[in-house]
Amino acid sequence: DRTLADGYGNSADRAVLLYAMLESAGLEPGFVLASGYPATTFFEERLAAPVADDFDTVLVRVDAPSRGTQSAIYLNDTDQYAPLGASAHAANLGIEPATGTFIEIDPLLAERASRFIQVRLDAAGDALLTVRTELHGMHFAAERRRYAEMTPEERRRHHLELIGALSQAGEADGPLKTDFESYPGMIEFSARLPRYAAVSGLYMHVPLHATLRDLIGLRSGSRVNPVYFANRARVGIGLEIAPPAGFSVESLPPETDFLPCGPVPFDVRCAASDGDGTISVTFTAEMEPCIVPARAYGALLELDRQLSHPGAGRIMLKKNNAE
Repeated sequence: DRTLADGYGNSADRAVLLYAMLESAGLEPGFVLASGYPATTFFEERLAAPVADDFDTVLVRVDAPSRGTQSAIYLNDTDQYAPLGASAHAANLGIEPATGTFIEIDPLLAERASRFIQVRLDAAGDALLTVRTELHGMHFAAERRRYAEMTPEERRRHHLELIGALSQAGEADGPLKTDFESYPGMIEFSARLPRYAAVSGLYMHVPLHATLRDLIGLRSGSRVNPVYFANRARVGIGLEIAPPAGFSVESLPPETDFLPCGPVPFDVRCAASDGDGTISVTFTAEMEPCIVPARAYGALLELDRQLSHPGAGRIMLKKNNAE
């Protein structure tokens, strides 16, 4: 009653209040102690004898039917900007107090950010780009907060920064559009970019604005100690390029199909196709929290080499009927 009246309480206070309200509403809530550590075997062993600081947040879980399976809604670690079903502790370790067993906190709404880019080119290499980003889970919450708290002047400058990240010579083609009233959240803008593609003789080199080149970001050619990846990642990038009249595809990014192998739980794929007058390129990546031993570092190096290769980030066009 005191927590409800004051509108304030620590993690345990809030969890007790939520539990009582949900139970009174006829639901069957449960407590989960949440940690800041990812759900991996290494941390399960490390936390076999946990101390209080290891599990410093009390969540309230409600199992709700979703698509024919039982999916959990976690409460008590989000704010008014987050959609119901998201959790700031997604993919982290939790403990069920009733049994003392470890669980993975797997909320109803997955963490994912997807980007879709349309590129329309003319023969001079100038381009009209439309960039649309869809945000799920706590990505939605973070961007919803940011845009809700922007002043009109801050939003205007932010729009210019988004265009400047594409090209310093870019100009807006319409307003910045955002929608966080529906789910997933959406950010969209268009820009005209002069000399976006480089024209050299018969050839046009088209850079891909978004790829997976920075997905792993290794800094060393060898490794003695394990590599720690703390976060789960779900990334999707789709590009649709409309070449200018009179040009055809000379080369596309090589396809990548890197599936999880042993202790490297990454699923990374690139697919490119040319048809119906447009070029489609898709990049997808799914990464699980993990500790990759040094013996598997070579597999990471090979994947990083493929993703960061210059050919993976560009398309080459050639004028038709030209030798």
